[in-house]
Amino acid sequence: MSNIKFWTFVIAICGGLIYYYYSMAKEKNNFVDKRPNNSVRFLRLSEQTDFSGVGSSQQHPVHFIDELPGKIIDFPESYRPENRYYLISVDFTANYKTETEVGGRTGSALIGGLIAGPIGAALGASRKRKVTTTTTEERADAILILASLDLSQTYTITTRAKSNTINELKAHYLLNNIEVQNIQSNLEMEKQKSTSPSVRK
Repeated sequence: MSNIKFWTFVIAICGGLIYYYYSMAKEKNNFVDKRPNNSVRFLRLSEQTDFSGVGSSQQHPVHFIDELPGKIIDFPESYRPENRYYLISVDFTANYKTETEVGGRTGSALIGGLIAGPIGAALGASRKRKVTTTTTEERADAILILASLDLSQTYTITTRAKSNTINELKAHYLLNNIEVQNIQSNLEMEKQKSTSPSVRK
């Protein structure tokens, strides 16, 4: 009976993993089909991404962020896939969980007790105790601030991520201060050109 339960558990786990990876592959294929032809790279976000801060209260999945030339980003799965943005800020604090397991205390205390009574038992327990510490990272909230291409509007989206995803966002998608200043200068130059009177020869 125990063997039947064991294999039922194993089959259920395998079935869950197969469904999970199938769903991820389906999401990716759906996203890739919608990507613009000039896309540079893309990154998977959490399935818990809240995209309502970009002007819609509609519930819809946004699994990926896509980059175009010039660090312009888009979200092909969103309700407005044609919209383009800059990523100007990422607010994130990593969430690490540490577990400590203490083992081997009973056997060590017994040996110490045989050698030197209660004092030896205490010494044996402290010297022979095996302590194993495991640190793992769990997903944490990340706040991404987007800006329209003319920098006139900002939007906030939230997702859940780990440090590796945030590091990649900062390395490839996030504008630095110099890039923001250059964009502002170019926008100001374009504005001056559009408002200056034409010169007739």
